[in-house]
Amino acid sequence: MLPTAPLPRRHLLRLGLAAGATLALAGCSLAEPAPADHFYRLTVEPPVGPGGGAVAEGTVLVENVQVSGVLNQRALLWTTSGTELQQYAYHFWSEAPARALQDAMVRALRTSGAFGEVVTPGYRQRPEWIVRGQVDRLELIGPSGSDAGVQSARVGMTLTVTDGYGETIVLNRAYQETVPVDDGTVAAGARALNRGVETIYGRFLADLRAASFPPPGDRPLGRPRR
Repeated sequence: MLPTAPLPRRHLLRLGLAAGATLALAGCSLAEPAPADHFYRLTVEPPVGPGGGAVAEGTVLVENVQVSGVLNQRALLWTTSGTELQQYAYHFWSEAPARALQDAMVRALRTSGAFGEVVTPGYRQRPEWIVRGQVDRLELIGPSGSDAGVQSARVGMTLTVTDGYGETIVLNRAYQETVPVDDGTVAAGARALNRGVETIYGRFLADLRAASFPPPGDRPLGRPRR
């Protein structure tokens, strides 16, 4: 049998590239699939807070809740130090927190019966009262951003109630709640954030009942009556 002639160098290069591509494809087929995205609702189920009838006559307007920066993005946040915030890659709110928190406040006030009517921006008359909210904490706390490292959930809000002209402050209070997360998962952390918001809104409703509302006929000097 005659000896086989060596393959040209260009043929060897082609064979090497083909073998490398085959190995790469085999490696891809064995790799684990990318994690699935998870979506959570940020909502507070009424009733929250004590009952007891109306705390003031008239209509209350619930302004858009102020949630700035990354706090109002849909990715859930985690922190180890409380200073640096990082986003989870596969865990999201179903909608932006600002809208969800406003809707939850509207439901809480309507369920409590604290005011005669509860309205949102777009209401075309001057309300007797205005509720404003600002969020500065909405985060999960743990040593890492893994799905098993969540230790607790922290919510911080400032809630303010004024008259319809924004000149008489009836209530202005900062609230913060930290809720433990037993199983360490982000899903349990999202539920804990919901409980934190619910607790804050319940405390707010209790504070409303202890607040001193001026009579609805009283208006700041120089302001006409409706």
